[in-house]
Amino acid sequence: MYYFFIYWIGSVVASFICLAVERLPHQLKWRETPTPYLYIWYPPSFCDFCKVRLKWYTLIPFFGYFLSKGKCNSCHTAINIKYPLIEFAVGLLSVVLFIFYGNSHKFITLLCILYVLIFLTLIDIKEMWLPSVVTYPLFWGGLLCPDFCSDPLFRIYGAFFCFVVTYCSMQLVGFLKNEDVFAGGDIALATAAGAWLGLEQSLFFVIYFSLIFIVYALPFRFFKVIYVPMGPAISLGFFLCLL
Repeated sequence: MYYFFIYWIGSVVASFICLAVERLPHQLKWRETPTPYLYIWYPPSFCDFCKVRLKWYTLIPFFGYFLSKGKCNSCHTAINIKYPLIEFAVGLLSVVLFIFYGNSHKFITLLCILYVLIFLTLIDIKEMWLPSVVTYPLFWGGLLCPDFCSDPLFRIYGAFFCFVVTYCSMQLVGFLKNEDVFAGGDIALATAAGAWLGLEQSLFFVIYFSLIFIVYALPFRFFKVIYVPMGPAISLGFFLCLL
């Protein structure tokens, strides 16, 4: 029963994250032409196609997709399956973390970081942008939290190391390819990760996220896609080093 409660919290948070990814760029005017009067809290969830308000049972995380048979109750347009998959995956990850770490302070910290990284990953995939309103507090949280690196100086050194490596790497790649590949959001997220991990783990973090990025970015290069979001690789490498 306790596992189901943890799963339910994770899936509900994931549902809210998906909503935030869709609406925050409009609410905070991150887009050049934001949709007016679209906020996280208003209007109630509606179909993207017919704009009719969704019935309450379709909003139940994961299970609502099956209760509605994967379609809008009004226009019968198929609902994107990514939403129930994200809700299920985040709920499951929450349970896995609880199994390994129990009802501890570290479990709560990992859970919060997981939710933040999932938000950053999804919004980077959708918008190709990592908002500083999230990455900066994540950075300061890392400097202040001793859960993963007890030495405050090592946390500062870790942040500085990750900043220098990502900044210099982007400048070098941009120079060699004669392209503008500078991404301040990626640098901010990597720096935040270094603050949480400390200097010793930061080296492994840089190696992890570099390899992950190369693996999933190469196929896009074959299709002449120049800009591939790095946020998912940084987030995954960061979280792996926290475990």
